[in-house]
Amino acid sequence: TWMKDKHGNAILDESGVPDGIGLVCECCGELIEEHHKTWMLRHGEWMSVKGLDKNDPYARPYIVGDVEFPSFHLNSLYSPFGFFSWRDAVKEYWDYHLTKDKGILQGFINQTLGEPFKLTGQIVSNSVLHGRREEYDPLVEVPYQCVCVTAGVDIQGDRIEMEVVGHGLNNETFSLEFKVFFGETSSQGGLKGVDSQGNPTAWALLDSYLYSKYKHPSGYILPIECTFIDMGYLADIVRAFCAPRQQSRKIFPVRGSDGWGRGFIEKPKRAHPKWKTWEHVAYVDELKELFYSQLLIDVPGTGYCHFPITDDYTEKYFQELVSEQKEVITHGGKKKIKWVVTPGVRNEPLDCRNYAIAALKAYPIVMENRYKLLNPTDNTTQEITQFMRNMVLQKPDSKRKIGVVSKGI
Repeated sequence: TWMKDKHGNAILDESGVPDGIGLVCECCGELIEEHHKTWMLRHGEWMSVKGLDKNDPYARPYIVGDVEFPSFHLNSLYSPFGFFSWRDAVKEYWDYHLTKDKGILQGFINQTLGEPFKLTGQIVSNSVLHGRREEYDPLVEVPYQCVCVTAGVDIQGDRIEMEVVGHGLNNETFSLEFKVFFGETSSQGGLKGVDSQGNPTAWALLDSYLYSKYKHPSGYILPIECTFIDMGYLADIVRAFCAPRQQSRKIFPVRGSDGWGRGFIEKPKRAHPKWKTWEHVAYVDELKELFYSQLLIDVPGTGYCHFPITDDYTEKYFQELVSEQKEVITHGGKKKIKWVVTPGVRNEPLDCRNYAIAALKAYPIVMENRYKLLNPTDNTTQEITQFMRNMVLQKPDSKRKIGVVSKGI
């Protein structure tokens, strides 16, 4: 436990970690401070309750010495005073509390508490998420908490699907738009971006839409600052599209890869020898784990996922968003955890969301500084930097809605 104010909120020390950390005795309810641990470890008896009949009032745990080779399961809270401290343990948990990052939680449970981390797949139904949609402020295009906008794009043979996501502090996200651009994707349509019938290609529609700008309550205009396009299909077409746009508009190819424990993304060490594109790797297992854990959060704030009440976010969209579950499969005689798609259900919305999240993680931005700039208070000075003056990209708005079809329509 730790010190709390009259409202039950944690009182933090200068490092942002709960202050006054102690252990509450299960028997008497008294607070045990960490410096008492030295005496307790020296004078305590090591007992085991394994096999103990809890219904037998005369049952007694066995003590070290009663058996020849006793063994015990200890967590890091028993670490002697001066080594791994209770504050260290609380800091690990508090990091998870702030970020809702399942990777941090898994490390805390496995390594600090010494307990198995229970795997949980997606348990929020698509109908619950659809019912959780909300009205955004009609006078602006992004909520005030949103400080950066990214996009994730998935390529199919007959269409391109894209989601635009706004990001706030502490992994809070705001879905802005989900669009589908229909058309043959094996060709960009040359310099004019049109097909044999003279219609804009799916690539031309995507290019136009990625110029979109979103009005913030502060008056600033936020563009799509970074875009990841999946190159698992039609890799060279994706490279050809990204190459002339990656420097000025931060539009990059990305390749999804399986694997746990690698983090979320891997930045490229060198450009592609032919196309000169900077190709990132997105570790989709970890990204899905993160996103699905965030969907479980039902209180706006840290880690919460907001969805707007618009035609883009239909019941079909949410059905496809939660289309995967974790399963333990055996491959080559070894068991591994794998995300499996529900039979008969598409998963493009999930892929787009993962790539939008990966784009933010690859983009060098200090979210806290941007938040202060967009939401100045009496205690902060509004610094209008040259970067923010140039946030508006000088492109006409008229091209945005050409041939755009919303998901599920």
